[in-house]
Amino acid sequence: KLLTTAIDTFLVPANKERLTSIVAECDAGPPESAAMMKMMKLMPAIQELLNAPLQEHGYGPKDLMSVMMQIKAFGAVDPSIEADIEKLMKAVQGDLSGLIA
Repeated sequence: KLLTTAIDTFLVPANKERLTSIVAECDAGPPESAAMMKMMKLMPAIQELLNAPLQEHGYGPKDLMSVMMQIKAFGAVDPSIEADIEKLMKAVQGDLSGLIA
């Protein structure tokens, strides 16, 4: 349920706009620093967006990466979990294509 809620959060129009504008801002900068800028700017934004869903499931605002790794472990049993968690991992690195069409 947490994974589904996380993905749904990315699809909210205001959230989608916020994240795509961060990526566009980073891409407009020097190419050699774009990837690092994306991680530095996207991670805090994603943590903020997912704060409420994380707290609803008993996690703190800084637990995002550890929770993602815990969920990723279930990917061995369920390929859909593996695919969805991979989309989230890519989003943190600046590749929103799997989440935001």
